[in-house]
Amino acid sequence: MSYRVESATDELEAAMLHLRKTLRGVPVDVPGFKASYEKARKATGELLVALTDSKSKVRAD
Repeated sequence: MSYRVESATDELEAAMLHLRKTLRGVPVDVPGFKASYEKARKATGELLVALTDSKSKVRAD
């Protein structure tokens, strides 16, 4: 189970890094886009922290 949590956090971090690199240089003048992106980024960060904290509490299968 711990391996699955670690794999999920690694994949989520890689996806967010890819998104950040992809959006670099893209004009974000669409109304509400930046606010929506920042809200999603913050929620994803909170999820990553929660998953990382749970790794220590989950027993290895």
